[in-house]
Parts: sequence; structure tokens; C-alpha cells
Amino acid sequence: KGLAKLNKAKKEVESEKYFPPIGKSSKKYLFITEGFSAGSAMIPILGRQDHGFYFLKGKPLNVYGVKPITFMANQEIRELVQILGIDLTDKDTDMTYEKVVILSDQDPDGCDIAGLIINLFARVAPKMVKDGRICRLETPLLLGMKNNKVEDYFFSIPKKSEMKKSLDYHYLKGLGSWEKSWFNQIIAKEGNLEKLFKTFEMDKNTSNMLNKWFSDKADPRKEALRNREFHIDRM
Repeated sequence: KGLAKLNKAKKEVESEKYFPPIGKSSKKYLFITEGFSAGSAMIPILGRQDHGFYFLKGKPLNVYGVKPITFMANQEIRELVQILGIDLTDKDTDMTYEKVVILSDQDPDGCDIAGLIINLFARVAPKMVKDGRICRLETPLLLGMKNNKVEDYFFSIPKKSEMKKSLDYHYLKGLGSWEKSWFNQIIAKEGNLEKLFKTFEMDKNTSNMLNKWFSDKADPRKEALRNREFHIDRM
């Protein structure tokens, strides 16, 4: 009964953080962005034709082991559930958007935010994860430029020998640093926007992985991170 009450929501969610598709556009992708800076930078690049945007403020709540009645008291999670039309009483619930696409920076904080969002959907709409409808937009971390033209790019820190001496390289871990012309060049080189989507999948290890990284037991995480310190001089 408690979950049924939580499902009673407005048909149209009004929030200063939600920007629905313009006009009579279809609801193709809902982009969940890491903050207002990233969202404000990406809306002019991606446009609002068939695209909705929701701006997070900081890291979303970790819902692992939390009762729905408790995590639905969180404004951001409540708004996302309502925007997507998720039925908390139905594990096979559908969504109003074709896909959810996470827009977070290419740094540890961005990965943490993406993980927390995956953790949320594994809890409130696991079928959407199983069906490949929850993705993350992977953007290059390093751009090799010449005369403002993208000639080379890497999605992770490359070895020095892999970088071309004739190019100027720009480190772009934050989405707020992107320029529209650069992003359009990347899309053209990849073929289309969807080629930059990393789709999350669920398998027999998913439950153990979520428990390892999001439960209140810290020892398994400490063990996994031990001896994984990064040094740039080892590249």
C-alpha cells in the first residue's frame, strides 16, 4: 500500500532541474547530468529535440539496502521516478523514455556518480538495465588538436609514445569544458551519437558487484582498491 501511494504522482513533473523535450518531440533520451555546469554546456550541443535533461546536484543518494519509502523522500530520486513513470510495485516496469543516458565527467567522481545511478535503476527498474536501456555517454579524455580541428582523441590516458608530437593535446575530464564544434567532430568521426553510448549490462555477478561497491561493508572495497594507486610516471 505504501508503494502504491508513492506511485501517485503528477502526470507532468515541474522541477527547476528538469528540461523536457521541446515542442511535440518524442521522449527518446533522458540525459541525467552531473550538475548544472555540465547540463548547461551539453544542452546547446545535444539539443532538446527528442531529448530531455535532468540536472543532478552533487552525488545522488546511495539506495542500496534503503527502503523505498525512505529513498523516495529524496527529491531528486522522487522526481526521476516520476519523470520516467516508473511503477515501484512492478519489477518489470517500463519507462516513458526510450533510454536513460548518464552524463558525468570522465574522472573518479563522474564514475562514482554513474555507479550510483546504475545502483538506483538496478533497484527501481532492473528490467530497464537488463534490456540495455541505461547507458553512459563516454567522452574522450584527451583531444589532439591542430587549427581547432580534432585530429586525435583518447578515452583514457595514453602512453606518451601514442601521442603525436605535431598536435596540441587538451585534457577534458569535465563536460563543462566541451565546445560544440569539438563534440560534433567526435560524433562525425564515430559515426553517430549512439556510438558514444556505453550500455550497462546485468549478469550473474551483478548482485555481488553492487553489494561490494554500495553496501555499508567497507572491507571488500578496501581490498579491491589496495595496490591500485596511479602514477603518471609509470605510463
